[in-house]
Amino acid sequence: MNFRESHDVAANSYHRFKEDVAKAKELKLNLYRFSISWARLLPTSNPSEVNPEGRQFYHDLIKEIKDNGMTPMVTLYHFDHPQSLQDEFFGWESDKMIEKFVAYADYVFKEYGNEVSLWTTINEPNQYCMYFNMLFALSGLVKASDVNIHRCMHNTILAHSKAYRLYQREYYPSQKGRVGATALLIHAEPQTASQQDIYAADAFNQLHCGQVLHPVVYGDYPDLVKKLTPSDQFIPFTPEEKAELEGSTDFIALNIYDGVKTEYSSTGYASRDNVPPVYDQLLENLPFVKFDKDGTALMVFDKISPEIMTRSLLWTWSQYGLPIVITENGYSGAGLQDHDRAAYFSVNLRNLVSTIRDYGVKVWVYCAWSLIDAFEWSAGFNRPFGLVYVDYKSGSLDRTLKQSSEFFIKLANSRKVPYVAPSTSATTVSSLISVFLPIVLLKISWE
Repeated sequence: MNFRESHDVAANSYHRFKEDVAKAKELKLNLYRFSISWARLLPTSNPSEVNPEGRQFYHDLIKEIKDNGMTPMVTLYHFDHPQSLQDEFFGWESDKMIEKFVAYADYVFKEYGNEVSLWTTINEPNQYCMYFNMLFALSGLVKASDVNIHRCMHNTILAHSKAYRLYQREYYPSQKGRVGATALLIHAEPQTASQQDIYAADAFNQLHCGQVLHPVVYGDYPDLVKKLTPSDQFIPFTPEEKAELEGSTDFIALNIYDGVKTEYSSTGYASRDNVPPVYDQLLENLPFVKFDKDGTALMVFDKISPEIMTRSLLWTWSQYGLPIVITENGYSGAGLQDHDRAAYFSVNLRNLVSTIRDYGVKVWVYCAWSLIDAFEWSAGFNRPFGLVYVDYKSGSLDRTLKQSSEFFIKLANSRKVPYVAPSTSATTVSSLISVFLPIVLLKISWE
């Protein structure tokens, strides 16, 4: 990312949302996921001080989505909150953030709940707490000693459960919507069948992903999180919090990109030269975990791994037994001729369908990341995921369908997942036959 550039405008979807919705319709999508900007809607965080233009924008966006035959899916929080909350108490590092978030959620449910039936609360809090808080420390904005990713996740988990209970109590009787918790899952697979390697994989999965999802299903942290998190970092839930947490999600929302293989090693931590530093605090508690390729896959978004979708779904289903909504799954690559992006979606959707068919995993929704090339945080505009190209180079921001868009159009027309071979012989896929796509992936079903 070039930090000298201004990224205030980005893709300018605020003014061009009708173009974006039209592109989604052209792709024959029937669900449109977006997030509401807390800072745009409530600039001071006070629900009595609403930005009227922001409020109307989301009404207009939801109407445009529905008028074009798509279902809106809304994420309440995708990494941005009013600056005052960061200045006053460092955001999610403070438990003061919990009541602020619940008040914001209350406003959103009241304002838009009659138009929206599918919600997620906080987008991948495990990634937010590791990635952004450690970036703050690495940039010198805060002291590394002041950052506690476990405290941050603890606060987001409680905020989720309180927002969920609020919805069930005040809004579900009339709105009948569903609310889910989201996590980034970088599934770890043991390098061998040894008990030590299995333990290493399980420890990573539980500390990275289970730390967020386990409490909202079972009411407490996984045992491995309690065991491996140092006492000066770990914050236990109270009995009252456990009761409120248990069963506080209608589905499990997953962001899936890639996975890793792990092995148990006494020198695991010392061999991580290529592990992204934003994971340091988490991995300090996993000194025995060694990654394949030194853990570079923790931040790889341009690899086609045929087994990842199946392993991710089976792990989640076996752990929690709840319906799954895939909120993000995508491939980063530049240019309009993006053959391997289509191959990525082909192998992932084919394995998704096979997993549903062979193992009975219930998947409600699949969302590709992303509709348009977007500003990708520290990667800036240099990590394009879109099915739609955005012309940042000329500054026109014109939208153009990429080659991979043909894949989704064919899928929608045929209700089959087209087979697309990757361009490199090193990447293989699990099946060459055409797979029928159950309509459950393209239409929300509560049954």
